[in-house]
Amino acid sequence: MRRIWTLLLILIFVSSCAGMKSGKYVQVGPDQNYRKLASAFKVPEWQIRQANENKAISSGDWVFIPQNWGLMGQMMNQEETGAAFARGEFLWPVPSSKRISSEFGHRWGKNHEGIDIPARRGAHILAA
Repeated sequence: MRRIWTLLLILIFVSSCAGMKSGKYVQVGPDQNYRKLASAFKVPEWQIRQANENKAISSGDWVFIPQNWGLMGQMMNQEETGAAFARGEFLWPVPSSKRISSEFGHRWGKNHEGIDIPARRGAHILAA
């Protein structure tokens, strides 16, 4: 019985990760559309439309741009990852919040080994 539960938990864990998308959210600027976003990010227009359920977009909307250089892509091509950092490309993990509420280091008499980024409940998180 214990083996069945263990197998079930492993199956749930593996299947829950299968739907994760690799990419980033960008805010649509004035006069931008799917075609211009596809050109700017070098991603086929149909992939951007599919990732965003082909919904109409306008200036100020957040659009998901699928990319192949997510976690697995970084692990496979470490040279490209270094080049992305050198170009200043960094994915901010919480698009709806642009501030850090607590920094790395000493906090409340203890060592705080991370940063805190505040966001509303249900906000999209791009990285952890």
